[in-house]
Amino acid sequence: MASESIQTKTGKGSPWVSLFQFLLFWSASVVLIARVFRIGNEWETIDWLFSLLFHLSLIPAVAVNGHLLIPRLLQQRRFALYFFGFSSTIGASILIHHWVMSHLADWIFPGYYFISYLKWWEIGLYVLAYLVVTGLFQLSVDYFRSERLRGQQEQMEKERLDDELNALKAQINPHFLFNNLNLLYSLSIKKADDLPDHIVQLSDLLRYVMYQTNQPMVRMDAELKMIDDYIALSQKRMHSESQIKWQHQLDRTDIQIPPLLFLPLVENGIKHGVLDQRGAVELRMELVQKGNTLIFSSVNARAKAETDASSGGMGLSNLRKRLHRLFPEGHQLDAEERDEQFVVRMELNLDKCAV
Repeated sequence: MASESIQTKTGKGSPWVSLFQFLLFWSASVVLIARVFRIGNEWETIDWLFSLLFHLSLIPAVAVNGHLLIPRLLQQRRFALYFFGFSSTIGASILIHHWVMSHLADWIFPGYYFISYLKWWEIGLYVLAYLVVTGLFQLSVDYFRSERLRGQQEQMEKERLDDELNALKAQINPHFLFNNLNLLYSLSIKKADDLPDHIVQLSDLLRYVMYQTNQPMVRMDAELKMIDDYIALSQKRMHSESQIKWQHQLDRTDIQIPPLLFLPLVENGIKHGVLDQRGAVELRMELVQKGNTLIFSSVNARAKAETDASSGGMGLSNLRKRLHRLFPEGHQLDAEERDEQFVVRMELNLDKCAV
C-alpha cells in the first residue's frame, strides 16, 4: 500500500497539467515551423496551414517514440529493437508527410495550393530533431521522477526498519529486567550484605539499557562497562567455583556501534552456560577487533535445553533479526554444539553498518 501511495504522489501528475504542457509545446512548435517556412515578411494564413499540415507527420512520430518505443524498448535495454523502431518511425513519418502534402492538403483546404519542396532526407532531419529533443526531455523527466520515487521509498524503508529495530530493542528491556529481578531476588534470599550496592549497580544498568540506548549508536566503552557490571552482578548467583573469563582486545574503545548487540550473547552464555549448570563450570567470552571487524566469541558448557525458547523467546533469535537489519551484508552469527560445549561466534563489519 505504501508503494501505491508513492506512485500516486510521484506519477505523471494531473491530466490537466499534462494537457496544458502538451498544448503549450505543440503551439510553440506550430509557431516555430510557421516562422521557418514563412513565404514572405508578413504572416499569411497559408503559413499557419502549412505548419499545421507539417505537424500531422511530427505528432504521431513523437507519440510513438514517447509512449511506445522509449518505455517498452529503450528503457528495457532492448537497443536493437529500439533502433529498428526509431528508424521505422522516421521513415513512416516521411511517407506520411508526402501523402499529406500531395493528397490530404488539397482535400482539407481546396482553396489553397500546397507543395512539399523538401527532400525526403530534409524531412527526416526535422523528424529526427523532434524525436531526439522530446525523447531526451522525456528521459530526463522520467529520471528525476524515478529518483524522487526512490528517495521516498528509501525514506519509508528506513522508517520501517527503525520501527522494527525499536520494537526488537523494546523486547530486550523487559527481558533484561526480568533476569535481573531474579538476581536481586536470589541475593535477598541469601540476605547478602552487599545487596544495596547491587541494587544501585542494577539501577545503573537499567538506566543505561532503557534510556541511553535510545540512540542509534553508542560508544563501545559504554557497552563494555555495561557488560562488566552485568557479569559482576551475575557472579553473585554462580557456583562458588564457577568462573567467567571475559576479555576484550580493541584498538579503540570510543568507536560507535549499535547498542545492545553483545548483551544477548552474554546473557545467553551466563544463563545457560553457568546458572543452569550443576557444579563448577567455566564460561569464556572474548571480544577482539581486527581492522574494522569486531569478533565476539563465547564457549560454555551445553545446557539441557540450549535453545532460544528456554530464554523466553529473546536471545539469539532476536539478535539475528536485529543484525539482519543493522548489518544486512556485514555480519555473521554462528551457534553450534561441539561435544559438550555450546560455541557462539559473531562477526560485525563496521564499514557495512546500515545505521
